[in-house]
Amino acid sequence: MKLSMLLLFFGIAPLWQLTAQTTDPELAQKLKAVMLLFDKNQQALKEEIIALNTSNAALTEANLKLYLDLQAAEQHAESLASENLILRSKISEVAVNELEAASLQPQSVSTVANPNARAPAAVPARSASRANNRPDQPLININTATKEQLATLPTIDDSMALQIISNRPYSSLEDLIINLGFGPMKLRRISPFVTVE
Repeated sequence: MKLSMLLLFFGIAPLWQLTAQTTDPELAQKLKAVMLLFDKNQQALKEEIIALNTSNAALTEANLKLYLDLQAAEQHAESLASENLILRSKISEVAVNELEAASLQPQSVSTVANPNARAPAAVPARSASRANNRPDQPLININTATKEQLATLPTIDDSMALQIISNRPYSSLEDLIINLGFGPMKLRRISPFVTVE
C-alpha cells in the first residue's frame, strides 16, 4: 500500500510543476482537476488502510478471546469430571451402606465399592492428556526449540516452525495468536505439548 502511494505521488509530481508553469488557463484548469481527483483518491486510500489495520486488530483480538473461552470451557469440563468422580464414589458408599444395613454380606458387594475408600484425587485433564499423548517426551519450549522440534507438533509444518522462530521471544502461548495470527483451535491443539518457560 505504501509503495503504491509513493508511486502515485512521484507519478503525479510532474503535473504539479506543469500546472505551475503552464500559461494556458484551460490546461491549468484541467491539471488542477486531475490533482484534486488525485488528492481525493489518496485520502480514500489512506482511510482504507486505516480501516484494514483496525479490522486486522479486531480479528486478532477476537481470536485471542475465542482461545481464552476455549481454555475456560476446558477447565470447566475438567472440574465437572472431577465432581463426577466424587459423586460416583459417594453413590457407591451409599449403596454399600444400604446393603450392609439389609444384613447382606459386604463381600458380595466388594466389587461395587470399598466403604472406607476415599474419593480418588482428581487429575487435571490437561496433565493427563499430556501424559497420554506424549508419555516419554518433555514439553517443547517454543522460545528455544529447533525448527525440527517445532515441526513435530500437530498442524505445524517447516514454514510455520520458521515463523515461530523468527518472532521469538514469547511471554505466553497467547502471543502466537497476537504475533502469528494462530487460530484458537490450532493453538488449542498444540498447547498440551508446548511451554514458553
